[in-house]
Amino acid sequence: MFFFPTPTTPHSFSPPPMPLSTSPIKVGHEPPENNDIRWSPTSSTPPSPHNFSSFPRRCLSPCPVIPSSRQNLASVQFDLKISLKKTQKKTQKRILKRTQNKILKRTQKKILKRTQRRTLRKILKRTQKKILKRTQKRTLRKILKRTQKKEEEVWEDHMEVSEMGSNVYDPRNGGVINISSEHSLEESPEYHPGPYYECGR
Repeated sequence: MFFFPTPTTPHSFSPPPMPLSTSPIKVGHEPPENNDIRWSPTSSTPPSPHNFSSFPRRCLSPCPVIPSSRQNLASVQFDLKISLKKTQKKTQKRILKRTQNKILKRTQKKILKRTQRRTLRKILKRTQKKILKRTQKRTLRKILKRTQKKEEEVWEDHMEVSEMGSNVYDPRNGGVINISSEHSLEESPEYHPGPYYECGR
């Protein structure tokens, strides 16, 4: 009779574990307990420790979910477009403000210059008119004074001559003309008509 070992028997038969390098690995088997990275369930043969190119590129640990590169590029491009638009608007506003301020300053300066010139011209004209009036008045006063003095002097001389006798005073000739009582003024050859004369008979 054959004897089959049972689990109750003290000497139960159990095959020894085989090493990893020699143990056959098949598709669908679970990974070993030591979590050897070189092993993957898709590889049919274990990789050799000396050939690194034969290592599988599959990650055994759960990798994070990363979106595709196209989605990332699209989102980044959209964000860039929005930021560019915002910056462009800001720069445009700044440039507009600067240009408006410059134009306003220039126009204000021009207007000030024009107004100043106009006011200066008006002031100059007024002052010139005033100065002309003053000078004219002064010159007229001087002329009047001179003429008055001359008239007074002439009148005094005339009065002195008339007191001397029946004579005629001619200021243009600057002398006294003696006229006899027999001849009239019009017939006398020495008579020259002037503004001031007096006939005494």
